[in-house]
Amino acid sequence: MGIPSHRDFHRTKVYPANYTLSLILRLKTNNNENMLLREIAKNIYLIQAENCGKFPYSFSFLLKGKKNILLDAGAGKTNLAKIKGEVGIDLIIISHTHGDHISSLEALAGIPCLVPEMQCESVRDINALGRRFIQNDEKALTVWKHFMVATLGVRAFNPSGTYNEGDVFKTGEHEIVALSTPGHTVDHFCFFEGRTRTLFSFDIDLTSFGPWYGHEESDIDSFISSIRRIENTRPAILASSHVPPLSDGISSRLTGYEELIYKRDELIKTLSEAGLSPAEMLEESPIYGGHPHIPELLIYFEKVMIEKHLKRLGLNLPK
Repeated sequence: MGIPSHRDFHRTKVYPANYTLSLILRLKTNNNENMLLREIAKNIYLIQAENCGKFPYSFSFLLKGKKNILLDAGAGKTNLAKIKGEVGIDLIIISHTHGDHISSLEALAGIPCLVPEMQCESVRDINALGRRFIQNDEKALTVWKHFMVATLGVRAFNPSGTYNEGDVFKTGEHEIVALSTPGHTVDHFCFFEGRTRTLFSFDIDLTSFGPWYGHEESDIDSFISSIRRIENTRPAILASSHVPPLSDGISSRLTGYEELIYKRDELIKTLSEAGLSPAEMLEESPIYGGHPHIPELLIYFEKVMIEKHLKRLGLNLPK
């Protein structure tokens, strides 16, 4: 039996008209108070993530209305459990099925959850999810599964339904539309809220590392097209998974983010012209700049990324 579309999904719970949300919730940690919710537009909130949103965590976002919608579930189990208990969540929408975006779902049991239709069956089985992301490297696959399950607490789950390009979700105050933005993964989506012109870009994240495309299913040219697609929405606010939201200089930041791909092209082209094999390029680590943490995974992902650049450039392709 397949996973139902979001159009088959119905909820009757609504909050009373006088239901209000405190603009700031706080968690006390080591005698310090950390803001848990930050309002980035009217009734749109960033949920603070553990490790300040850096991997292996990610920011989640809450859209409040008659129905409250949570975008992504990687902010940490404690944080999201507090939102569930004190604010209320009617629906969870996952932007894509990377572990750092689904790792806190266990704290949100009982709330309907939608995932992208593409590759939706893979989340039902950790082994299937792993073999989707790590191919032809059993050692890296074993390390990936241990990291996902033992470190992040990722669990297989059965989504309530799926969504796809152009689907619209409503809170009563806001409408968000799903935009397919592959490249990072095949199932990566962004969401655009037209009233406030807020673009939720997730792992088109504008980090200094730049675009990440380390799976076989990832695609550099698709990533470039996705960056340009979200830029063409002319957002007033860009809210991504791993850096704070932006309201100034969004277009130039997206352009600079895209340019990092071309800089990698040039660097790998230079290494190829110097006679380095793909294996020797990997030792130079032109993308990661070394593999200090979980080296089995970083080496695997950089190998895939280098090969994608070589194929894209038509240079020194591995046999």
